[in-house]
Amino acid sequence: QKFDRMASESALHKLVLPNNANGNNNKKKHDKTDKDEEDSGSVQLMDGKCREWLVRCAQGDYQTIVKLAAENPKLVKFKDPTNGYTALHWGAKHGNLDIIKLIAGTHKADVNSRTNGGYTALHLAIQFGHEEVATQLIKVYKADENIRDYSGRKPRQYQ
Repeated sequence: QKFDRMASESALHKLVLPNNANGNNNKKKHDKTDKDEEDSGSVQLMDGKCREWLVRCAQGDYQTIVKLAAENPKLVKFKDPTNGYTALHWGAKHGNLDIIKLIAGTHKADVNSRTNGGYTALHLAIQFGHEEVATQLIKVYKADENIRDYSGRKPRQYQ
């Protein structure tokens, strides 16, 4: 249990701390090969807006999510590198229908996008008992009920 807490705290520090917070203030000149590293989606290279987006989505902070998505619509497709969650996954997990409508409806995000464990938003909505969200994902946004996660289970097998 102590190890789990340490591991999750370590992941949080990577997500929240600025790039030079690890004490490494070395600046190197960037050439074309460095650009590839910057585009890799590395947690340490995420800018403040991406970090704020992930934290606000995890908290279910609808008003801030609306504001950030309006400022930078590309954030809607951004996946948390640690677990593969998008805003839609967080909305489904929390049962927040407003977030589902914003992300899947207004911003047309892929409702069948998978996490690192293979879960879709539908898997998460059902796992956490949010039937209204699950119904909305299926009927309005055409979520695929037959997608299996990486352990081989379809969403309804979690009921």
